[in-house]
Amino acid sequence: KSRKHLGFLIEDQPNIPAVLTKQGRIDLYGYTSMVVAAMQVQARQIKKLQREIKLLRQRRIKERP
Repeated sequence: KSRKHLGFLIEDQPNIPAVLTKQGRIDLYGYTSMVVAAMQVQARQIKKLQREIKLLRQRRIKERP
């Protein structure tokens, strides 16, 4: 039974920090750093959207007859 793997092709993104081009492999520290940074951005976006939802709900309640 073959195992499935998740990842990306080095050839698709050769100039990102997670790729060690000369060695033809992924730099796990660089890859992890990119993932953490992306998660931090998403967390900020989620908090902003949650604030917007809360504000819209409060406005809707005030506008009800």
